[in-house]
Amino acid sequence: QNANTVEESPEMISRAVDDLLNHIEKMKRPQKRAYELTRLMSPRFVRDQAFLLMFLRADFFDVAKAATRLVNNFQVKLDLFGVDRLAKHITWDDMDEDDRSSVLDCSSQYYPELKDNAGRAVWAAWMAKDTYKTHENNFRCSYYIVMGLMMGNDNA
Repeated sequence: QNANTVEESPEMISRAVDDLLNHIEKMKRPQKRAYELTRLMSPRFVRDQAFLLMFLRADFFDVAKAATRLVNNFQVKLDLFGVDRLAKHITWDDMDEDDRSSVLDCSSQYYPELKDNAGRAVWAAWMAKDTYKTHENNFRCSYYIVMGLMMGNDNA
């Protein structure tokens, strides 16, 4: 077991999720504007345990880091996809033709035999230079793929 690996139990996960939500509540309003907007639109979406666990695991259950990452995620999502898509998972149908082209032009490789510090398979992606129409297409493509993989969507 790696020093960065965290032993998870149902009790530990429940406590970490509660701590994460409490930490977010204590954050200053300007920092979490997009998160607050999403919470007003769909409280269930921002409190989904599987969704919150992605952020906790990304930071080895460091609640402060996970809270910042989660709040920043909603701001990036708002900037890339707009308010109408904040309280939902981004799907292929949410992407425009240029975004989809960026996804299709992306070269990636899944390495199930290689593991990260938490024992998860490694995935790498790269884009050929200037295969996307705008930088926003590239960013939306990256967001779509990474979030799909984090959620366990092997089709991303």
